Amino acid sequence: MPFSVRLTPKEDALLEIASPLTTLSKSRLARQAIEEFCRRLQREEQSAFDRYWL
Repeated sequence: MPFSVRLTPKEDALLEIASPLTTLSKSRLARQAIEEFCRRLQREEQSAFDRYWL
């Protein structure tokens, strides 16, 4: 699904540097970072839920 994000010059430069190091395209690298960030938030939320209710 198409999605547009405006990056700062610094963020774009970071992707430019990281992309060849990972052999991922800038788009794939950004998608992977978003997925990993969201999964981490979900785990933290579940952990907080478990501590409260279990």
